[in-house]
Amino acid sequence: MSSVLQKKTYDAIARQDWPLAEQNLRRLCKGTKAQASDFYNLAKVLEQVQKFEQIPNWLRRAIQYNPNYVAALYELGRWEVKYGSLLTAYSWLKKANALDPSDSDISELFVSVACKTGHWETAQQTLALNQPNPKNVANLFRVQCELRKLTLTEQLTCINENIGPEMLGTITKVSCGILPFRIG
Repeated sequence: MSSVLQKKTYDAIARQDWPLAEQNLRRLCKGTKAQASDFYNLAKVLEQVQKFEQIPNWLRRAIQYNPNYVAALYELGRWEVKYGSLLTAYSWLKKANALDPSDSDISELFVSVACKTGHWETAQQTLALNQPNPKNVANLFRVQCELRKLTLTEQLTCINENIGPEMLGTITKVSCGILPFRIG
């Protein structure tokens, strides 16, 4: 029965029939053969039907069934960023990032939360493993400024070599009026 129900559920998801998908997933999650992916998928469907308050419960159940379920760890961290606690988000994202450091979505959100919670060294270590792109370069610049690792000359050189929208946004966060701000 559960394999038939699973097929009906995935068909409903493919058709974006969220109410039917929710109904079927709730039935699957009550069964003795429920899997971590069933709980995770229910959380994602609940996001589609905007039942946000229920999402963390189902993600936690997915993680109980599989503590290394990276997607559930990431989504719970993402949920905490939007609706909960940044420190709790940091914990979930730290674990997700440790399990899959090559996932750029996880890494990007983890660095953002690490910066917002003052975990500068962790942010720096994570950024050192990432591919350089304008956003990562700007974040690394910010982290190095916060850790007081760059001289004023090094800051100006980095800004001049990497000027762009990401860097301009970062400059406003870290300059505190000490950098000359001339555009043009």
